[in-house]
Amino acid sequence: MNSMNNLESATGSRDWKDVCRHVMDYASDAILIADSNGCVIQANRRTCELIERNRHELQGARSIDLVCPADRPRLTNDLSRLEEGIDLLTVVSFPTTDGHEIPVEISATSVYDRDADELLFVAILRDLRTRHAEEQSRLRQHEEQRNAIVREIHHRIKNHLQGLLGLICRESERNPDGAYLFRDISTKVNSIAVVHGLQASQQRDAINLCDLVTTVSALNEEVRGMPGRVTPSVEIPERALIRESECVPVALLMNEAIGNAIKHSRTEDDPVTVNLAGDGREGWATVTIRNAGSLPNGFDETTFSGISSGLGLQRALLPATGAWFSIRNDDSRGEVVTVIHFESPVLVRRGPKS
Repeated sequence: MNSMNNLESATGSRDWKDVCRHVMDYASDAILIADSNGCVIQANRRTCELIERNRHELQGARSIDLVCPADRPRLTNDLSRLEEGIDLLTVVSFPTTDGHEIPVEISATSVYDRDADELLFVAILRDLRTRHAEEQSRLRQHEEQRNAIVREIHHRIKNHLQGLLGLICRESERNPDGAYLFRDISTKVNSIAVVHGLQASQQRDAINLCDLVTTVSALNEEVRGMPGRVTPSVEIPERALIRESECVPVALLMNEAIGNAIKHSRTEDDPVTVNLAGDGREGWATVTIRNAGSLPNGFDETTFSGISSGLGLQRALLPATGAWFSIRNDDSRGEVVTVIHFESPVLVRRGPKS
């Protein structure tokens, strides 16, 4: 009470509201006062600086009109709760004239002004941009650490698979009668190793279908000892990314399709072409494989009756959704044409370049 009397003596006849207004204006926090309808009565300098509005713009403005449209329904509900005497702690965004948004934490309470016989809302606004920037930095660091660990895991898996390939190669040399079987196993294991090698070399888990097609094509040439036999071509303006969970099945599927085209070509010298076309931005791609030859008599291109074990494995590896394949004769060119189409959810749809 004594301190209160001393303060009254010091201020003399000065109106208490003027004192409060003066203190509020020089406060380091952004402070805003609104009436029971949510219309702004007072806003200090820090508030004007924070939400980039002058006092003339703020005076009498409805609070809900100041925030971004997406936050207005929630703020309307929050003001109703303030009227009921429930304190408020929420986060909204204020739009700026240059099209950006300012995230702000609002801490508010209701105060009854006996002199004016009205309910007022007093709010303290805190700028969250620094906090958000720090949080984004923390999340980026966490993502970088995670990616480094994942890449190391993929690298080690690839090394273990290559060790397994060495064992398969030695067994093949000791058992020449089973060389074909060992070679078939070797290409499958190599295809899985390719996936882990690609994932270990990049910043994401999804891998580029272009990289996969060209690498698996070269792999089949190397393992089968047929350099220059497979000719891959790419006609795709944007990278087509394979979803992480589908990388290994798609790699095995491509290996089987290219391997079958090589195996069932008319002669060992006939080339095999592998063409990748599509639009990675729109999330679709088609791989077309051509080899000299023809499908066996009685093969039904619609029902796949009379299907070989190799084609059966391709069908088994095909994802349940987001992919299909067909195989047919092209009599005009004397070729067998295998078409494998991929789209979402096998491929990750990519937005326009920033």
